[in-house]
Amino acid sequence: MREPIKLFSFILLALCFFGCQNKKKGINEIKNTAKEYNYSREFIKYDLGNNITEDLEIYINKNNDTLSFQKIIYNRNIIDSSKSRFYKLNLNRDEKLNILNGKLTYCYDSIKDGKLVDFTFSAVSKQNDKTKIVDFKNFDSKRKFLEFSFGNNNDTLIGAIFAQHAKDTIENGEKKVRIREILLPVDNYSKTNNPFVEIKL
Repeated sequence: MREPIKLFSFILLALCFFGCQNKKKGINEIKNTAKEYNYSREFIKYDLGNNITEDLEIYINKNNDTLSFQKIIYNRNIIDSSKSRFYKLNLNRDEKLNILNGKLTYCYDSIKDGKLVDFTFSAVSKQNDKTKIVDFKNFDSKRKFLEFSFGNNNDTLIGAIFAQHAKDTIENGEKKVRIREILLPVDNYSKTNNPFVEIKL
């Protein structure tokens, strides 16, 4: 079931590789260049009544089309993780080694989404004029987090969560297992060129 996701990673790696061949710049030159971004990222708050609100994450492309991803439900200003789907990110950078270290926590609605059966965090690593996709699968299912570390020229994190959930269901009197694949782009800035945003699972 992970084959489509692996295929997407290879395709994205190829696109990033060929795109970067024509744009080889030192890090100082990149910092001094006005950069264009494919997406802007923001949260919209909705009042659902009865002291319940929802924060919905959207990515807006250059055509002003929107795609929604994270959903955080609050009950009296307290996060209701059982009805939400979102991530929490702790990130730091080793300036000497040019390495990003982080911890990614994944929260989801176990009733609606079902049991988590697979989890991968994929990130774009840019270092020494080379771009590649790095995958991490060391998800701790009890504590619901994953730790990662990879080389990167700067403190910009661009990646995505690929999660698979399984839920028992009955269809025409027959017991079946429904598999649901979920993608959440992961960014630490509001402007991004995250290549995972418009992948269709």
